[in-house]
Amino acid sequence: MSVPTPASSMNETEALLPALPQKIIFCIDVSNDMTGEISRVLCGGADDTFLEPTSRIEVVKRLILRFISLKLLANPNHEFAVILLAERAIWHMNFTSDKLLLEAAIEEIGPLGTFSSFDMNSLLKTILSQVDINNSEHFIQAIVIYGRSGCIPSDPSKELLSQMQWCTSFVFDMLYIHEKKSEVNCPQDVYNRWLQLESDVYPGWFFDFGRLARRRIALAMMQLLAHPLQRAEQEDMEIEELKDITMHEDTLILLDDDD
Repeated sequence: MSVPTPASSMNETEALLPALPQKIIFCIDVSNDMTGEISRVLCGGADDTFLEPTSRIEVVKRLILRFISLKLLANPNHEFAVILLAERAIWHMNFTSDKLLLEAAIEEIGPLGTFSSFDMNSLLKTILSQVDINNSEHFIQAIVIYGRSGCIPSDPSKELLSQMQWCTSFVFDMLYIHEKKSEVNCPQDVYNRWLQLESDVYPGWFFDFGRLARRRIALAMMQLLAHPLQRAEQEDMEIEELKDITMHEDTLILLDDDD
């Protein structure tokens, strides 16, 4: 069976791949690190929800709810589920398109404690046990939101990774919110561990943010609205729209050089 050609490698005369209904899994860090303050998000919603500094978890929850609303406008057949990331992955919400159920499940999410470890294999096993990633009738997108700067996840199993990385109906994306490098924080090492999840079939979009992210987290969530079968590779994205943001706010950073 031939592997579908991602939109990024198509020439201009080829048609885009069909935008299959998606099953989208939000994998949300629920460590106390997510209580860290993040600066105001100027485009946090029509009502300027985040005009004041807000915790990471509240910013993430608001943007996820907006993401769900916009995706359902595009296709009401999309379904969403939620996994919580404590020391292990916890299945929190079954797949549904019901906005009220999703809102209730997301609103109740809050930090569950301080964790010195995270079992990466528990996340991979949870996903594989809850959804058939080889079902050609839908496309699965896992969006990881992680906020720990000093907790490197465990090394993922090569066998589990192989099942996911060669799948033609699955992609991992990530938003990583972190503190500066210090004696206790190693954000580059954390980020590199998550990068091990990236696939050669459908490369994920990986974003990182410092405490002064402001509009960039909202922008990243907006970019992830693109259907994975029809989006370009991340490095090929047009960045002109970022110029105004990066001139006045934080810029894309090299984690080890964050100052």
